[in-house]
Amino acid sequence: MWFPQPAPQDHPWRTMSYKGEAGGNAMVPHMSGTTLDAQARYAAGVKTILENYFSGKPQNPADVIVEGGSYATRAYGQRK
Repeated sequence: MWFPQPAPQDHPWRTMSYKGEAGGNAMVPHMSGTTLDAQARYAAGVKTILENYFSGKPQNPADVIVEGGSYATRAYGQRK
């Protein structure tokens, strides 16, 4: 990634070629997105986090990133 997007017309990656088995150009478009199922899971997770917060219930440890001003998780599923 670079700023600004897209790369300038004279950017060297536009003319580089990839020498691997697949061949092709070294520069590929950046694409991003999520499925509708994933979006439904995100929404359900946010709903649970907000319900827990407003009702005073504890959060699921895997959902906590910062706690007491410090990074809360060192590795997935581990609490400090």
